[in-house]
Amino acid sequence: MIRQVFVDSNVIISSLLSDKGAAFLLLHSQPSLTRFFITQYSIDELEIVVQRLEISNKNLTQLVDTRLETVHIPTSQERIQKTYERYVIDTGDAHIVGGAAETKCRFLLTYNVKHFRTEKIKEKFNILIMTPAMFLQYIRSLQ
Repeated sequence: MIRQVFVDSNVIISSLLSDKGAAFLLLHSQPSLTRFFITQYSIDELEIVVQRLEISNKNLTQLVDTRLETVHIPTSQERIQKTYERYVIDTGDAHIVGGAAETKCRFLLTYNVKHFRTEKIKEKFNILIMTPAMFLQYIRSLQ
């Protein structure tokens, strides 16, 4: 069974900064039974952060092209914020919930779990929010 996982941009940045953590292990290991998703809004956000932190844009592009599936949400970011703002603490994170809901992902990985109204998201969309380490433990528990 393929697991569908939406990835917050902070997880992607972490995987580019360090080859030691759970984010790196999940996103840079051999293809698995997991599909990782991001939105076009996440890509825009990532390009800004990569430039600011002086991370190789080539490494980001390679990761996006090989391990992540980009979902193009056909509505404006303002509309997404309006629709999903009740599920986040910071409305700037609304597109993450929107992307996870649109792709019907079962999991949303982030290092900022507290930025999301996890119970509301679980009730409405049946999405579990967790850190990469928690997700890795979950996967290992299934084996």
